[in-house]
Amino acid sequence: MDAFSVEVGSCYNTWQHSVYNHLYHAVFTIKYSNKVLQGRLQFYIREIIGQVSSELGIRTLSGVLLNDHVHIFASIPPSFSVNGFARRVKERSSLQIQ
Repeated sequence: MDAFSVEVGSCYNTWQHSVYNHLYHAVFTIKYSNKVLQGRLQFYIREIIGQVSSELGIRTLSGVLLNDHVHIFASIPPSFSVNGFARRVKERSSLQIQ
């Protein structure tokens, strides 16, 4: 089990004209549940998640990369959907790994 985390700090975030505390636990699975997230690939996926999070203004609080799925606990602004974040992470990781 490979875990990463960031200190939470203040429990409230600000975005333009709002104050929010939206925390989500997202789980991404690998197609057909193949156990491919091992070794350097785990480190690479962690970097991609960090890049996408910083581009979208999302705070990734913690996460765990297992062999066949990824857990992410993140604070996502109200202007961006959880589905949009998941889609971007999957899209970017798929394109860069191939």
